[in-house]
Formats: sequence, structure tokens, C-alpha cells
Amino acid sequence: MAAQVPSGFNTTPIFDEEFNENSLNTTIWTHRGEGTVKHECYIDSSAVAIANGYARIRIYTANSSQGVPTNYCGAITTQSGTFFNTYGYWEANVRFLYRPGMQCGFWVNSPSINSPIINNPQQSGVEMDVFEHIQSAGRTSYDHAVWWNGGAPYSKGTAHQGTQSNLDDGNFHTFGLAWTPGNLTFYVDGVQTWNLSASDAAISNIPEYIILDTELTSASGVPSAGYGPLGASSNAYMDVDYVRVYPYSTKTTSTTLSPIADAYVQDGVAATTNFFGSPTLFVKKDATGYKQNSYLKFDLSQITAPVLQATLYLTPTAVGEKNKIIAIANYVPDNSWTANGITWNNQPAISAQLSTSINYDAGILTNFDVTAMATAGRQFSVQIAGDTPSGSRTSVAYASQENSTNNYRPRLVIISGKKP
Repeated sequence: MAAQVPSGFNTTPIFDEEFNENSLNTTIWTHRGEGTVKHECYIDSSAVAIANGYARIRIYTANSSQGVPTNYCGAITTQSGTFFNTYGYWEANVRFLYRPGMQCGFWVNSPSINSPIINNPQQSGVEMDVFEHIQSAGRTSYDHAVWWNGGAPYSKGTAHQGTQSNLDDGNFHTFGLAWTPGNLTFYVDGVQTWNLSASDAAISNIPEYIILDTELTSASGVPSAGYGPLGASSNAYMDVDYVRVYPYSTKTTSTTLSPIADAYVQDGVAATTNFFGSPTLFVKKDATGYKQNSYLKFDLSQITAPVLQATLYLTPTAVGEKNKIIAIANYVPDNSWTANGITWNNQPAISAQLSTSINYDAGILTNFDVTAMATAGRQFSVQIAGDTPSGSRTSVAYASQENSTNNYRPRLVIISGKKP
């Protein structure tokens, strides 16, 4: 079957698995988590079979070595290093046999999704669920989802559930993800079903890999008699006809910039004070006399191609109340301010809100999407202000360019390139 590749992507795939061999091609795939328990089933390589030009990934029930009826699922992946890629159009041709309690999916995932790097998808990546049939869904339902920041308490995500009346008709259906530096666009049978921009969800900028699997995420809905022995007609399964990845046709460049100026200002008795050289940038929404804003200026003169994505990363050194304090990034059109001259009384005006972000804890990155106003070849200024009601614990202190810890200093990451 010929894929309907969206514009902006090369039509020759860089990964093309047609499952035309008589067994799993272990130069491409490995069994993910073989022998381990995932939720309500054991991962078993026997649950994966290659025949008739497709991979069948089953859920079946058999007695364990202790004679206990046990459910088994299958999972294969390119995680061992056989295929990773950044961006592209990722597509699988899938059919599934619905059985109560089953879950199956086609994911694009990051090897560092559960790393301690929080709020920085550039380094930790994003889980992108191109297709899932979740356990609680009806037989014609599908899900797309995006998850980042690893597990609790920092995990973030967003999901979309749709229905397609012919999804369980016994035929194959295509599920695709168009992943670019600024967007994630999902497709079912060539029709766009969901679109996310960088302001809607985190977008990974690192190489990621493929997962195909079946699961039982809970005991709810699972038949009391199970799914029958391996190969029985009562097995639940997902068939995958092919998996293809088409490269993003736009050459992109990632550039990390340090501020050429940064400073904070405070009202009240300090309204005429300049805090040049402070290792800290303070932000606080409070009563008069306690308000604090911070300013940063960057020089984008070395960026010559259009800006596709711009993300400002700040590292809190102190957070008044963890996981609650919201900060706002506002665009500052006037770049004439200086770090050794700015005060509360002469701070430049803002013209547009760019994004907001929650501050989790000291040492955990806070990022702001500032793409809307970052322009190649010119200077760019931004104000960071508080947006949490006043109180003694609503302040955030960020490391400035003058901070002694180099890894904590502000940075603006620019993804640039020609738009398709």
C-alpha cells in the first residue's frame, strides 16, 4: 500500500519494515521487556509471530510454571539502537481484533523519557502515541497521545480520542504522525485527526525509536477465562502490515544562545535601583513594594534561516511553593534597555504574552515557548513576570547569566530552517 505522505516530507522512506520474512528480523527488532511483568500481563516473545506479510502481536492465556493461568502480551522495538530518528512522518498500517480488556499501540518513544531531566524535551524527549486502542475504549475508538517529563509528580500529557466506524472491519488502517520542530500532526487513513503546536505540547528534538505492543493495563474488562492458549481464535491481537518513516525534508539547525543582557527590577523603595551583576533573576507578583520582574535580551544575528521554534530555558534556584507558581513570558519590542541601566521605573513596555510555565522546584528547568516573536537576524527581548496571586511564598529565583553554576544559566534554543 502506498502511503499518503504529507507535504514537507521526502517520499522515499528511511525506514521501511514490510514484515515479509518468515520470522522477526532481529537486526531491526528486539523484544521489549521479555519476561517482565507490565501491568496485568507478562511480556513473551512467543506472542509475536511473522507470517503472511505482517506481524501479529497477540494476547493469550496459559498456565505459568506454577500452574497458574497467566496472561501474556507481546512488544517489539527498535530501542536497541537499530533505528532512531528525529522528526519525520511515521506511519503504520494496522488492524486489530477487538477483545474486551485489550490494549494495543504504535508508539514513538525516547530512550531518556524517564530521565531526571524535567521540562526539557530537547534532552529527555517525548512519548508520542501514534495509535492506541485503550482498554476502556469502544471497539471503534482510537487514541493519540503525547507524554513528557517522565513519571509522577512532574508528568505532563495531552490526548485525543476519536472514533471511526470501520475501525474493526477486519481491514488494515493507517495511523501516521507528522513530527516537525514546531508541530505534531496525527492522521488516520490519510485524514488529519489532531494537531499540536509547541504551545500545546512539548515537542522532542532528539532521536526516538519505535514500539509496537499489546497490553493489559488493568484487570478491568479482562475475560475471567482469559484469552485462550497461544494461537486460539479467542486471542486478542494487533496485526501490523508495515511501519515506515519518511524523513523531514527541511534541513534544520539547532543553536543555543546565551543572553547578552539580563537583570531584574523591583518596585517600591527599590524602584530606582539597578541590580546589575546579580547572580539571580527574581520574579514575583505581589503587593506594591514587593513586585519583581526579570528581563533577558538575546542576539539572533547569527540565525540566518527562519525561526521554526524558540524555547527559553531558565533554572530556578529557589521556588516559593513547589509545583504551583506560574510565570509568564512577555514580548518586549524595545531592545534599547541595558543590564546596568534598567530599573522598575524605566523598564521597557511589553506588547504580547508569549507563554506561561509552572515552576516545579529548584534545579528543575522551566521552559517558555517564545517562537511567536523570535526573529532571525535581530535582537530579541523578553520579560518574565509572575502570575500567581500575591503572598509570601509566590516568588521564584532563576539563575542569571552571572550565576556561578554554568549549567544553570539562561539559554535560548533556536531551531531554524526553511519551511516546507
